[in-house]
Order: sequence, then C-alpha cells, then structure tokens
Amino acid sequence: MLTALLFSQIVMAAPQEYKFSQADSLLYVKVYKRTDTIGAGAAHNHAIQAQSWHGNASWDASDASTCSFSFSVPVINLVLDKTKIRKIAGLKGEVSDSQRAEIKGNMLSEGQLYADKYPNISFASTSCEVSGDKVLLNGKLSLRGQTNPVKIPVTISVDDVLNIKGSFDVKATDYGFEPYSALFGAVANKDTMEIHFDLKTRPKAKAPAVEEAMVPVEEATPAE
Repeated sequence: MLTALLFSQIVMAAPQEYKFSQADSLLYVKVYKRTDTIGAGAAHNHAIQAQSWHGNASWDASDASTCSFSFSVPVINLVLDKTKIRKIAGLKGEVSDSQRAEIKGNMLSEGQLYADKYPNISFASTSCEVSGDKVLLNGKLSLRGQTNPVKIPVTISVDDVLNIKGSFDVKATDYGFEPYSALFGAVANKDTMEIHFDLKTRPKAKAPAVEEAMVPVEEATPAE
C-alpha cells in the first residue's frame, strides 16, 4: 500500500494541464487614438475582442517555475467595439455597425495586420518566475509575421478553476507596421496597444492510462 500511496502523491504533484476557450475567458486589445490630431474628436478608442481562439496552460502550485502558457488567435475573427466589450475595457460611447465594418476592413488590410498573409496572432511562454505576488511569463509573441520576446506579469489563482489574469503592451512598429492613420494624419492611432486577458478554466480530465497504472502497483504490494 505504501508504494501505491507514494505513486499517487507523485501523480497529484505533477503539473495540471488546462485548456482555455472564449466560453469562460476574455481576451481583448485596447487601441488608443492620438489626441493631438485635427480629427481626434471624431475618432474612437477601440476594444478588439478575440474570438474562436484557443489556449493551453500547465500549472503546478508547488513550483510556479514549471508553468507554461500559450494561445493562438485567428485574426479574421477579431470583433471590434461591441458595446459590452467597450464597457469592460472602460471605453465610453458606442460604435455603429457600419463604422465597425469599416474599421475592421482597415485593420485587416495589408498596411495593418495583413490578415491574408498572417492569419494568426500567437504567444508561447518560454519560462516562468515568481515576482512578488505575481508570476512573470517570459515568452514570445508572434504578430504580423514577426516574433518578439515579451514579459507578462500575471496573477494566478486556483480554486475549482484556474484563473490567469494580466495585461501587457505591444507597439505596432515593433511588429513591422505603422499605427493606422487617415486623411493625411487628421485621425491616427497611437503606436502602443494593450493586450488584456482574464482566463478561467478547469483542468483537463486525467488520461485513463494514469488510473490504470496505479492498479498493478496495488496488486503487487504484499498484504500486511
């Protein structure tokens, strides 16, 4: 029985695997307008929500350094300026359907995200470290065909679900394109964008092989 107990403890101490989806989680980008342009009063700040995305994480509460996190977002499925997301993002006002369609067309164009050539935005962590009351995810963000290192401070909590929450900044020019502008610069966006996420999920079901592996251990243990 002792062998079986030790085996069980090893299994329980192993990192838990998680899979994220938009059903229980939120992933969005805030894009700010420049306020020093002639047409700034007619322009908008934007909240761009990721949809049909997927992500994975591995977390061991006893050793945060072993964690991993990744996500992939299809650019074509980004949704702009829905009223609910704008409120969550703290943005005032509403954007009409016709305005959203025009803005999305600009966003997906060759001069911006170039969705036809670069269909996905993705992140994958390379290491994790504890920094005060947060965990620092070191990793690489791929956007518009370019990949750069990023550091993301996150809060991680585990109850009946795993919750990873954080935000980080990226610059359009670091990924090979200029912030959107129109009318000879009368309206324009800032270079810096904010990526926000609040992710919640339950651990993946354990593979049957783990449970089966414990059976012969118990059978092989001599009775006391």
